[in-house]
Amino acid sequence: MLRFINKRRKNKLEIQKRWYQKELRKIINSFLILSFIFFGGAFGYYYLGRGEWSFVDCAYMTFITLSTIGYGETFDLTNRPEVRIYTMLIITFGLGAFAYYFSRLVSYIIEGELRNFFWNKKMIKKSAKLSNHIIVCGAGKTGVNAIEELVASKKEVVIVENRDEIIEFLKSEIGDKVPIIQGDATDDDILISAGIKNAYGLISTLPHDKDNIYVVISAKHINPNLKLITKSIDPKTVKKFYSVGADYVVSSKRIGGIRMAAQMISPVTVNFVEALISHKENRHFIDAVSVPESSPLIGRRLGKVNIRQHTKALILAYKLEASNDYHLLPSSETIFRKNMELIVLASIDEFESLKKYIEGGNF
Repeated sequence: MLRFINKRRKNKLEIQKRWYQKELRKIINSFLILSFIFFGGAFGYYYLGRGEWSFVDCAYMTFITLSTIGYGETFDLTNRPEVRIYTMLIITFGLGAFAYYFSRLVSYIIEGELRNFFWNKKMIKKSAKLSNHIIVCGAGKTGVNAIEELVASKKEVVIVENRDEIIEFLKSEIGDKVPIIQGDATDDDILISAGIKNAYGLISTLPHDKDNIYVVISAKHINPNLKLITKSIDPKTVKKFYSVGADYVVSSKRIGGIRMAAQMISPVTVNFVEALISHKENRHFIDAVSVPESSPLIGRRLGKVNIRQHTKALILAYKLEASNDYHLLPSSETIFRKNMELIVLASIDEFESLKKYIEGGNF
């Protein structure tokens, strides 16, 4: 099970940051050494030439010597053995520094870009094969917890994130188990790469309201049937989110206040619900399942079909078709009817067993 711990995440990001800084220092130090050898070599040629060669020619001679271009000697060294010995010394000490500098530079820039390019290409292909999945835009403190819950609930997830350090952290935590698309979530092409046309829902947890609003507008335009849930930083923007197509808006400040008040008023209820949905090994949810018209349970009494015995799911309430009233704790005499909506407390596996049981009616 995927567990994202904020402290561990912070430590890994710090390690990643220090690694980048260390690699950058290596490049800078090697460049300084190379520069010292280059200018030192040019001044050395100029000194040995005793004014016969211009400084530009001396610098050019140093450059082609270090880079091993091999255009030939700029100066006539036929009777100048001391200059040839000096050239060999420059090659000996400078060639290694020159090669090291460019190898570090290529590794830091080009290889990193190529790695990211092929990673993104792999993730896009993986996303294209999914359907009815959930896209999470932003893997910050809020998004990473949403991802954890979705993965724990065995939902197909695609992550859209633009920050390099967070992507590196996600790679170290989950590898390629969950597709990660690197890019700006406000870009339509990035959302399409994440498979938004075939997705079930999208959760936007970007750090700014303006970006979340833009994501909701773009997502709704690309896939009007998409279920959209977004984070709101400023409570004043909640109505705006609903007006542009969000199905549900989570105001972190409001939720935090309500949670604290609930903990004060009814701590037992809060603790019970939290324990119910956060249990690592046997996590339970309250969800709804509809009785299809083809179900063999239609017309039978609840006490006769042994749902609890066969699936371990607990029916808490039900709602009949064309009715908005929920009937709590149904009795054993309750009769199943077509399109009846059952409110059930069950684990993921129990919920799947219940759906198959209602469809097949193996009793």
